[in-house]
Amino acid sequence: MKKIKLFPKIFLCIVTLMILVIIVAHGLIYFFMPNIYNWYQKELIKNDLDQLVEKLEESDEEGKISVVSQFAAKWKADISVNHSGFIYEIQLLGVESKRKEDGETENATIVAYKENDNIKIEVQKNTAENTDYFYITKTYDHGNIITFVSRERIEEAVKVSLIVLPITASISIFISIIFSLLLSHIIVKPIKEIDQKTKDMRSLKKGIVCKIDTDDEIGDLSSNIDILYQSFLTTISNLEEKIDLVSRAEEEKVDFLRAASHELKTPITAVSAMLENMILNFGCYQDRDKYLVKCKRLVDELTNMIRRILDSSEIRGRTDIVSETFNLSILINELIVPYQILAKAKGIEFQEEIVNDVEITTKKELLIEALNNILSNAVLYTESEKSVRVFLSDTEARIENECIPIDEYHIKKIFSPFYRLEYDRNKNTGGNGLGLYIVNKTLDQLEIQYKFEPLEDNLGMVFIIKLNNLI
Repeated sequence: MKKIKLFPKIFLCIVTLMILVIIVAHGLIYFFMPNIYNWYQKELIKNDLDQLVEKLEESDEEGKISVVSQFAAKWKADISVNHSGFIYEIQLLGVESKRKEDGETENATIVAYKENDNIKIEVQKNTAENTDYFYITKTYDHGNIITFVSRERIEEAVKVSLIVLPITASISIFISIIFSLLLSHIIVKPIKEIDQKTKDMRSLKKGIVCKIDTDDEIGDLSSNIDILYQSFLTTISNLEEKIDLVSRAEEEKVDFLRAASHELKTPITAVSAMLENMILNFGCYQDRDKYLVKCKRLVDELTNMIRRILDSSEIRGRTDIVSETFNLSILINELIVPYQILAKAKGIEFQEEIVNDVEITTKKELLIEALNNILSNAVLYTESEKSVRVFLSDTEARIENECIPIDEYHIKKIFSPFYRLEYDRNKNTGGNGLGLYIVNKTLDQLEIQYKFEPLEDNLGMVFIIKLNNLI
């Protein structure tokens, strides 16, 4: 039974149950129908006897004979009537001639008696005639009635039932089989649909909907499967995105290390060459004091570059910093102080326009790192007698500096590690191409939208930080 599929299981269970019900029902009909029909016949005879008495009271002699004859003919009965001196007998069965004085017939016992004006009736069997009878007596004010009524109708009903019941049972069983097939199909069909959908889901196809439009447990099951599958696809999609992010991060790490090694190679080679030439007392390198100063400067650049590299790596790996709500207006006012001093020393005009009480929620420590790099770059790449401007509103922070505008081609690359403009490489800015790279990684980690673009008057650059999703 365990290996049988669902459809035959359901069909066998339903059809077996229905056949059992049919058999039991027909058996009960067969066994109880004679008793029920017997009770029904007795009630009809009683009612007819009551009506007979009423008609005898109302009729003349010929009318009395007529109503008695009608009763006898209707019920195929022996009847003896004694009504106010009117005596009339009809012998259609001939039972009375077989009665003995002790209340018995030659072949059967008659059990019928009067008790408290109620007729008690029992069925007796005449074995010679193979016929059942009702023996009934009725006594009333003007006389009495004695009658034998044939139970032949009940016997005929039993015989007919023996013919009809097998036919009805066969028809019922046939209908049950058809109904069981249809019901099994109705039950199994949505389950088969769910099974097919789940097979399609194995291939992780998108757009598969397991929807059964029923208001029952199967409909709920299909909805739950659909929800589970969509959730599963979403999880897979998220995992794929994370894998892609990890892959890109690994690629960026390799590119970063390659760029870092390239950037570090030049000053290290220069320092090594100068030190070797000083050791050999070669040419101009005999002036060791001069070239030791250059070596010190190169080592400082290396130190600064290594620190920046470590800072950028630390930022990318920081996951322990939690978000907090703070006043950005106060923070920027505190951050710009050292850059105001630096700008004054370079002869740069430093302007600020900061609104009060701009509350935001983000990782404060990382945002400080990004703002410091933006402010540092703004002051670093602004020439003397030019200006740096800091603006803060409820929706954005803007840091502008007057400088040579950067074209779109370079803007796309300027956030890469160690990327510097050609004209910048020859300037003594001290830049190493990591500042904007750190800014980019930090703001991406904070999920903060930003723009870096030329000013409208094309006299400088502006860095715009959107605050909409932080408020």
